[in-house]
Amino acid sequence: MAWGKPVPRDLSMRDVLILNSQIEKEERVMVKAYEKDLETKRKEKLRREAKKSRDEEKRRRVRSDRGAQLVEEGRSSSSGRPRRSASSSALSRSTVESERDAPYLPEDLAALKSFPLVDEWLMKVRLHEVDGRKPQLRFEPRRNSAHWVPGSRMYVDYKPVFYLE
Repeated sequence: MAWGKPVPRDLSMRDVLILNSQIEKEERVMVKAYEKDLETKRKEKLRREAKKSRDEEKRRRVRSDRGAQLVEEGRSSSSGRPRRSASSSALSRSTVESERDAPYLPEDLAALKSFPLVDEWLMKVRLHEVDGRKPQLRFEPRRNSAHWVPGSRMYVDYKPVFYLE
């Protein structure tokens, strides 16, 4: 080595102690930074869990208030006793009323009203006949150009089509 300070071939005990103390000092700094990072993550996790439990408690209170309000409405009915559960005809009337209050959909999307996609997943939906016609779903393939696809330079996309049969 032509440049820099020559490397000593032998280390004195003093040099070993100095190097050892420097290494320990650097390790302490690294361990302290790691522990500080862990503590920050732990506090953030506790903060998230506390917020989640507060939100759940708030939702539970709202649901409980809403249930109490419904019970009070039932008790304050004309007969003075709690209302009975709705019969199937009352349920069907309520669905007819909710359909009447639903926003307007164009004629080509009328079958979409028969699918309760807001309440259930499409895989679990049980469909009922509407005016003697059964709601159906099919997928129409659409070919889209895609210059990044090797060979065919296109991909197939499927568009859902809701209809009454």
